[in-house]
Amino acid sequence: MRLKFFALRLILLVGVLLFIVFEHWQLHREGALPNRVKTNQIKSNQAKPADVWLQPEEALRFFPTQIGEQDYHFNYARFAPIIARVKRDINQLLVIDEHTKDQLKRLTQGLPPDLLPIDRQRLDFLIQKNIPGKAGGQFINLLHAYGRYTRLLDVHLKHVNLAEPSYKPQHLSDSVAVVKQLQLAVFGQDLAALFFTRDNIRMNYLTQRRLLMLDNSMSVADKQAIRERLQLGYRLGLAELEALDELKELAQLGESGDG
Repeated sequence: MRLKFFALRLILLVGVLLFIVFEHWQLHREGALPNRVKTNQIKSNQAKPADVWLQPEEALRFFPTQIGEQDYHFNYARFAPIIARVKRDINQLLVIDEHTKDQLKRLTQGLPPDLLPIDRQRLDFLIQKNIPGKAGGQFINLLHAYGRYTRLLDVHLKHVNLAEPSYKPQHLSDSVAVVKQLQLAVFGQDLAALFFTRDNIRMNYLTQRRLLMLDNSMSVADKQAIRERLQLGYRLGLAELEALDELKELAQLGESGDG
């Protein structure tokens, strides 16, 4: 009986000792782990001071490529005030008016000409974040279209300016029609008219002035007379456009009043 009792006490003592050893090992392991993590963090911070940027899960569906930790070639802070003025209607759709083209132009001019795909994706993400809903996607599509238009326009204008002197009058004469066709191809008839009617009036006037300068068959007096007619036509064209804009505003005010 005593032997059994002694064996039971021995087993219990061994169990307690094993439990103490296990608890000691566990505490040592948990106490040492933060030290290792801290050491790794120090090493990581020494190698890379910036915090590690993780792409949010909700962004992965639309932007699967990592858009953090990159050396981007544009400063979004410069564009934020422009994007903040983008208008949306009550249905959160993009309001496209006479100010939209100016916004697209300013954004495009502020971007580097050799914008990388990762830069474009980052810009799209930030626009969508600040212009939520369908309006953000609509504005992004317009911005891409305007960028494509300006690149094609630059190629065309360089081709005209580098033309041989004997061919330059013909290139200039065709240029107005080419630019208008480009506008239609990229934006469609309605947007092209909204965005570029005023620009096209000015473009046509300046082109005619350049053609007049290149014409050596006319006298100075004849050139002056034609120049004055061109100036009058240019002013009348702008005045007519201003009158149409005022009529549109009055019509919109009338519609809002009826509503």
